[in-house]
Amino acid sequence: MAGSESTWWIKLFSHLVQAFCLTLIALLLPAAPIACAALSGRSHYFRQYRATVRRSAKSVRALYRADVTARNLERLLQQFLMLQAPASTAVQGDCTHCGQCCLDRSCVFLDWTDDGLSRCSIHNNWFWKLTSCGTYPIDAQSIAVYDCPSFKAIPIRVVRKIQGPAQQR
Repeated sequence: MAGSESTWWIKLFSHLVQAFCLTLIALLLPAAPIACAALSGRSHYFRQYRATVRRSAKSVRALYRADVTARNLERLLQQFLMLQAPASTAVQGDCTHCGQCCLDRSCVFLDWTDDGLSRCSIHNNWFWKLTSCGTYPIDAQSIAVYDCPSFKAIPIRVVRKIQGPAQQR
């Protein structure tokens, strides 16, 4: 029962959940500086209240444009229901800290070093691990969405070992 025809409901459900989540987040934008400060342990999010609300709104718009919630929920549901084919690519590369994967440089938690490299203010904490950031890049689609220059998806070549007559016993 695999195939795009039989999983249309997963796409629909994923997009409805995304719409609900992003609407809820948008309604809670006035509380974003408090949440950002609590998640990162940095008080500047609260001290710069208006700027944090603006950056949070920009992050919500970027989440919508990148379809992050729907794509991840769709992938998880397909894996759970065993409708997804095994991965046909492997991800190779090393992060160059360009910031592209941080919602196209729109994430509220994105900071920059003096060298011009991106740095996440919640990197490796419990919340970061729950987000798609904690597993990025997971596949070719996630690399393509952010036009990531650091990683590439390499096709996996399946090699089957052919048993000779002596090994077939």
